[in-house]
Amino acid sequence: MCDDFSKACDLDDQGNHADAFALFETLAVNGDVSSMTRLALMYGEGIGVERDIAKSIYWDTKAIDQGDIAGMINLGITYRSIGDTGSAKELFESALRAGDPEGGIELLKTTLAHSSLAADVADVMRQIDRNIGHATPASVEELAVIRKWFGIKSIGA
Repeated sequence: MCDDFSKACDLDDQGNHADAFALFETLAVNGDVSSMTRLALMYGEGIGVERDIAKSIYWDTKAIDQGDIAGMINLGITYRSIGDTGSAKELFESALRAGDPEGGIELLKTTLAHSSLAADVADVMRQIDRNIGHATPASVEELAVIRKWFGIKSIGA
């Protein structure tokens, strides 16, 4: 099954999403957890198949039932994208407790996105941008990191 999973990944990477989807689906139906999470992603994003959030949730839930931490994170991202931040946070916390730091990163992103902190940071960044000509190169690099953390894409954003 591992070779078939790699083949499906290669097909997906090559842009042959429909064939990749079909192979992932066969593998998932036969119990391959990694294929379950890939199917969930493909359904969630509409890659190689029509977008279907319910099926995305179904496949991530099946993977979680098998003990898959990646499924927890993926399902949390799906819940966050549809506005269910409570369920998203629970899943991210579970993944973090299970030892996956990615769960903590997603929890932090969810928390920051749904607090006034992100807006406060954006306001301060706009003020800094007005005076950016006086910043040292090291400060400019540090500001770029902060922009990335908070999703502030450009000067004046």
